[in-house]
Amino acid sequence: MMSSSSSSGASRMVRVPLRAERKKRIPPDGGWGWVVVAGTCLTLFCVPAIQISYGVLFQERLDWMSATHAEFSLIANTMAAINCFTTLLMAPLTELFGYRSVTVLGGFVSFLAMILSANAHNVLTFVLAYSLLGGISMALSTFAGIVIIPKYFERHKGFANGLVSSASAVAKIVMPVFVRFLLDEYNFYGACLILAAITLHTCLAGLTYHPPEWHYKTIPSKAEVQRETKLEEGKDVTITDNGIVDRYIINHKPTVLKTASAEDEEDENVLYITPTTPKTNRRVTIIKEDEVVLFTKCVITNCNFKGLSVTLRQPYCQIYPSEMKVFDDGDLNPSCCDSFIVVKVFRMLKWNLLQQWSFHLLAWPNAFAFLAYLNIMFILPGYIHQELGYSKYHSATIISIFAATEVFARLIFSWLSDYPAYPKALVYTLGWTINTCAIAAMTWHGSFAWVAGCLVVYATSLSASVTLLIHLALQYLGNDLYDQFTSFLTLISGVVIFIGGPIFGWVQGLGGAVAGLWLAAVLQGVAAAIWITHLCFSTIRARYSKLPTKQNP
Repeated sequence: MMSSSSSSGASRMVRVPLRAERKKRIPPDGGWGWVVVAGTCLTLFCVPAIQISYGVLFQERLDWMSATHAEFSLIANTMAAINCFTTLLMAPLTELFGYRSVTVLGGFVSFLAMILSANAHNVLTFVLAYSLLGGISMALSTFAGIVIIPKYFERHKGFANGLVSSASAVAKIVMPVFVRFLLDEYNFYGACLILAAITLHTCLAGLTYHPPEWHYKTIPSKAEVQRETKLEEGKDVTITDNGIVDRYIINHKPTVLKTASAEDEEDENVLYITPTTPKTNRRVTIIKEDEVVLFTKCVITNCNFKGLSVTLRQPYCQIYPSEMKVFDDGDLNPSCCDSFIVVKVFRMLKWNLLQQWSFHLLAWPNAFAFLAYLNIMFILPGYIHQELGYSKYHSATIISIFAATEVFARLIFSWLSDYPAYPKALVYTLGWTINTCAIAAMTWHGSFAWVAGCLVVYATSLSASVTLLIHLALQYLGNDLYDQFTSFLTLISGVVIFIGGPIFGWVQGLGGAVAGLWLAAVLQGVAAAIWITHLCFSTIRARYSKLPTKQNP
């Protein structure tokens, strides 16, 4: 910006370009994004792995409390259900308070949950400490890391998601054996205290969750129609002591401008970025800690003064937020309840997402598969130790075998998913189908090697499907709805777990671990049947749409 002399001694004149270069902001696709990936890996290593180790950590403690199979299953499934229901609120909460604040709070709540679980002496206090607080803390800790990855990556989105998923799988390898070691060396109380200290590392990981806008790259946008503008001189702007802006055009040669798209107009009007949002009286402005607001310029030519319309002698410029996130109650007289955080959160949820068939196509099969997976992880340690007669370390090792397979499978499938030619829907469906067969096959032979082999197949096919969920969600719903999709996905999962968890406990009480595994196979089969049906109808519709239609003469 170049300054020039002004005719008025009290004013200063600055020269600004008539048209700024049009820019486009894109994800960094690396850079600080890899730090975010590392933070997410640390979070998923510390918190969810303790849930997977539930059977190893709390089996003996609940046996000491004389808990039944139904109560054992109730505690685990209640924790998962509360996690899912709490995650429904995470998208609005991260908009209000930012990714970092929510994750750090989750780390402290996880620490508190493990401390209280160590001092629980009956099933009721165990439910309140582990199921209630543990479910809430898991939602607070893990949501931000999962949904922030697509905002930092474009081309390497699948690989970054694979790294995060693999970190969770590595935790499943280490944690069951590590928990068994802690129980043998420090007893139940000492093991819970050490695990509580480990969960505090989530707070450190949450500090890496910078708002993606801070690290976006700015590149020239691809204009649909190029403008041909030639300016020899700019526009002189005089700013007086009173803040009045006078504008004069000097030697501006008129040129013929071609039309431009609305996107180009919006891009060129963006002036700068500021991390604050002004509040209004009638509307409650939703402000999050790390909000980034874009401002646009506006030329004012008239104003209203005491009911009279006054035309200004000379127009002047003002700037306004172009993307204010406003919570509007639809009423000129705001309610006294509008200031409550719960009201804001629920009104920020996009409930119309439940009306889209693509959401239900992704949500319900995933919920059935998640319920099956969760209970398989709970059932297997007891199945190996109590029904097949192997040692406690064998029961912990079976989970580690599953997790080790997941590490390599998720990295491979995530790397493949970044290629456009990769048949995502087909592989997703095959994954659910093979899962069904692998779960059912676990009950055919009572040897450790056979169960471990079936678990390797199950882990491989599950990884193929899980790594593609993010791609299918972005394909069907778009990047803007991914946060809301994750929230409502957990709502559906919570409903399924809330209903199916007690059923698993009842079935396991009647027929043992074998009956529970067969129920898991049935649920996984339902998920596979839904996607097989969808693929068949999609193929038939695509084939018939290519047929030529008869035209009337």
